[in-house]
Amino acid sequence: MKHVFIINPSAGKKRSTRALVDSIQALDVPYEIAFTEKTGDARRIARAAAEGGGAVRIYACGGDGTLNEAVNGAAGYENAAVTNVPTGTGNDFLKIFGRENKARFTDLEALSQGPQAAMDLIDCNGLLGIDIVCAGIDARIAEDKDKYKALPPVSGIGAYILSLIVNVLFKSIAAPAVVDCGDLHFDGETTIICVCSGRYYGGGFETLGEELGCDTRIILIDAEMDSEAREKYSKKYQIVSADKDSTARHQIVSMVRRKRKTLPVSKNDQFMFTAWWSAYIIQNEY
Repeated sequence: MKHVFIINPSAGKKRSTRALVDSIQALDVPYEIAFTEKTGDARRIARAAAEGGGAVRIYACGGDGTLNEAVNGAAGYENAAVTNVPTGTGNDFLKIFGRENKARFTDLEALSQGPQAAMDLIDCNGLLGIDIVCAGIDARIAEDKDKYKALPPVSGIGAYILSLIVNVLFKSIAAPAVVDCGDLHFDGETTIICVCSGRYYGGGFETLGEELGCDTRIILIDAEMDSEAREKYSKKYQIVSADKDSTARHQIVSMVRRKRKTLPVSKNDQFMFTAWWSAYIIQNEY
């Protein structure tokens, strides 16, 4: 089997590429290394590798964008398999395997010998998604962050924050959309549309949660409760830590400090936004 490593040198930390190449060269397998320079390169390289005819394992070394391109290039070729080496700013797809397994995707020796499994893809106007396909303001934020990442003092999360500010303050938040899904028809203004095959999407939220077993749950996003609020609401609600399970029928959960945390959500959850940017979005949307 041939092993093709597609490396996006612009993904994640700038010094990670050299270490990755050293790890690849230490493998005892036949390998090729290709670097991307622009959008579409990963798809083109993956397609060329798949069209070779022999068994090939393609390693998308980057973030979710690099993985998506590699999947689109290799899809439909039974001789090709795609995996992800997480070096990007965000790697939401790998979260479905659990945080405890993320390190296994940086073990190149294990990846080269690991098993393969088929996965469903989402077809969106001829382009394929392996996890979640999204249209709306957050997709624009993710697209624009690459433009701001090229600025000398900006990198990583700073590019996302800058893109967020520009898109929220200086561009229209909602856009017209028409959606037909089975018996559902929607025609109107929308901020975000998500089609989910995976579970995780940006910001640490689990988009496809199971039945949670509670009647009411309020999720705090921007600010913690003060002592007065805790005393008042604890008479009816149980104050629950985001990383703990609870069977209480009425809950208040804080996701204010949500770095590296995930939370299953349901359609009955109520989100409490109190920051100025949240108020701005809601005011303009509704």
